[in-house]
Amino acid sequence: MSDEDEYEGLDALHTLASEAETPPYRLSKQPSAKRLLTAKLGGIAVDSWPLSTETVAALTTKYSGRVPANNVILRGLSIAGQTRFYDSNIFNDMNPERCREGWSFELTLAHFAIDLTGDASTLTPTSRPPPHTFATALDGCFLSFYSPCGVTVAPITSGHRSFAVYHAAFVDGWCHYGDLALDAPLPCCLYKPDVERHPTAKLCGIAVDSWPLSTETVAALTTKYFDRIPAKDVIFCGFHDIADREYTFESPILGQLDEKQDDDDENETFSMMLAHFAIDTTGTASVLRPATRRLPPNTFATVVYFFPSNCVGGAVTITHDHRTTTFEALEGCFLSFYNTCKVTVAPITSGHRSVAVYHAAFDIDDCDLEDYDGGEWKVPELNYAPPPLPLTHELQDAARDFDPRHRRNCATIKLETRSMTPTFDSLTGHDKAVVDVLLAANVFDMILVRMGQGANNKYIPEAFHPMCKTPALICHQTPIEKFVFANEDTAPGCYLFFWPKVTRVHIHGYDRTIALLRANIDGDVNDDLGYGSLHCIFEAAFRFFYPQPQHDDGREPTQVTSKMASLLYDHGDLHLIETFLDVHDQWADDETMANWILAVLRRFGAPRIQDRLQTVKASSAFVARLVHLATTGDALAQTIACDCIPLWWPRLLRHLTSSRRWTEKKEGTLRHVFDIDTYMLEHPMDVAAATYLGQHLPDVVVRRVAAYLVPPLASLLQAIRGNKDCVGYLPVILWRRRSSLCRVRLATYIALAVEYLRSGAERTDGCDVLYLALLTAGTPAFAVVDADVQTRRRWFDFYDECTAIDKTTLTPMQALVLEEYLRHPTYGCR
Repeated sequence: MSDEDEYEGLDALHTLASEAETPPYRLSKQPSAKRLLTAKLGGIAVDSWPLSTETVAALTTKYSGRVPANNVILRGLSIAGQTRFYDSNIFNDMNPERCREGWSFELTLAHFAIDLTGDASTLTPTSRPPPHTFATALDGCFLSFYSPCGVTVAPITSGHRSFAVYHAAFVDGWCHYGDLALDAPLPCCLYKPDVERHPTAKLCGIAVDSWPLSTETVAALTTKYFDRIPAKDVIFCGFHDIADREYTFESPILGQLDEKQDDDDENETFSMMLAHFAIDTTGTASVLRPATRRLPPNTFATVVYFFPSNCVGGAVTITHDHRTTTFEALEGCFLSFYNTCKVTVAPITSGHRSVAVYHAAFDIDDCDLEDYDGGEWKVPELNYAPPPLPLTHELQDAARDFDPRHRRNCATIKLETRSMTPTFDSLTGHDKAVVDVLLAANVFDMILVRMGQGANNKYIPEAFHPMCKTPALICHQTPIEKFVFANEDTAPGCYLFFWPKVTRVHIHGYDRTIALLRANIDGDVNDDLGYGSLHCIFEAAFRFFYPQPQHDDGREPTQVTSKMASLLYDHGDLHLIETFLDVHDQWADDETMANWILAVLRRFGAPRIQDRLQTVKASSAFVARLVHLATTGDALAQTIACDCIPLWWPRLLRHLTSSRRWTEKKEGTLRHVFDIDTYMLEHPMDVAAATYLGQHLPDVVVRRVAAYLVPPLASLLQAIRGNKDCVGYLPVILWRRRSSLCRVRLATYIALAVEYLRSGAERTDGCDVLYLALLTAGTPAFAVVDADVQTRRRWFDFYDECTAIDKTTLTPMQALVLEEYLRHPTYGCR
């Protein structure tokens, strides 16, 4: 997810909820295809709906009608993880005109409920919602509504209904992190135009051709107007361009007040209007502000232009909350500040200065909603003051929900405190305020770093804040590049870097975290990285390193899952093992992990783990290894295969036929899925049950019983039909399994490969057509395949493939075909 795609703040939620032109709720039938839904509720298996009277009585007695999420397992229900708002049938038309493409949400089960009377409270979660929760979704038909909505339910006169209640939360807990970041808006800014101008003026009828004003002009004007000349009596010529409906992100005068502005904010414009001209001879702050309290509509800032002067003194100080900035050299500059700022001016000891004071106001007429990018809507965010620092609970929520896969580890602030070697004790103003609010949240580590040129970055003495209690493994044994990001474009200076304490394992790195956990389990060390317990380190590692762990150098690993699995087995915490099964997106070390799963089941008992195992996103290699163990007679592997493979099968097929799969991995994936399909065709029901029935019934009756009890898997043949990569690798897979496959199945797949070759849509890659020729030797299809072989015999790799075939396993017809291909190779011509 790119930064542009992420949710941009909770304020947008109020826009979404309060300004929707459609009702803030939706009823959608999900899914359109009929599914068999089963569940385990508080340990009670549910295979049909509505619930039986006994099940209702048991659950309402134990849970008072609400079964907590941690006691609920639902199967056959498609609940997406992170989903774009506009892609979802659950929410997308609750506000169709403002569903921004970047908004994503995630559903989290709150509870399962049984309603006997018509109780509205069962429809809303009672547990603390996840951060940024905006709505509730109910299962069956999905009834979705914003969290602020009121819910009433008519009485239920008979029977009951059951439903699952989900939290719906926007995916981004880091919105308040950016409030402190490097590009945080300033309350004021100074701009000196690159081009020098020599403006002239007419002030109350008095012509002014040069600056500073003459003594006579000053005397005449101050006598008549005291200190301010109204805008109606002022005319400038040859002056700098004054903004009129200018985009804020393009303005050199005001752009720094909010450095987050970019070209996506093209419907936010402002204009400047002269308020008055003033002459200051003493150092008066009031002349730098408009005199009238009736400001133009939507005024948010004041802009002051300082003409060339002869005054001595008069430094201007702008203060807003904890930020104070003093400006001394002001001649020929525009000074801009929010109207919420406090302005003070040092005394002018001699001379005078002239200023032009302007209102800066948003052009609301131009800020109305505009259609862009294919019908999406943009709501401008108008800032009338610098945003305040985040509240403590906002920072805590942001730290808890931080995901380093979407952003860098840390946020950066360039210090305003002027010092070559600042310490935390020497920070002042905004720097000190930021550190104080981070310390109050008590969930961040922070460090002061001096950034030099290129790679010459180095620590400042006393770099880590002592009150954060950052572990020594992070402070002294972790390269600074792990949590400090800089490049050759980073301006030299002193910076504050900070990151959530919960990400310490991510900074420490996967390999080093594994080593630390192993040392703790073996009793060699006692270091929990400040998490409070070894259990918490494991949970943090699951969060930040899975579903796809990476080595410390960023490469995707080939053998990492078994390292964590081995640690968990030795640690012996069953809850952590269950969590480990839940967080996986794909499995590595498949052979080792299949053996590990069986060991865990034997150690802790199959029923509890097996429920979790049914929902893991197992890879084809993992399942194929499990099938291999089942084939060798492992009874537990046979049971798991029978129970789990039908649940894993749809995902295995999608994974196989997905266009995003790399071609070089297709053959291995197809080989695994083919073997899994073969096993399930041969063992459609539990092996132990089939063996028992086979002792008392004929095989044909056993097969019919199995077909009645267990619906067949989706056809692999139909799934790969039309997929050039899969069909292209079929011949070599069929060749290596030709002796173990039944004749009908082998002929069916050979016919598919020949059909695809005959179509001419896409020629089979590599030398796989050689195996198809051998498989079709002596059949009418051989002529079609042989014609394609003749176009490949001039390739070196084709000849090498021929010589590698074991001739002792060939039929006489196949031996003749191979001998022909070897006798006249005519290879090496390409």
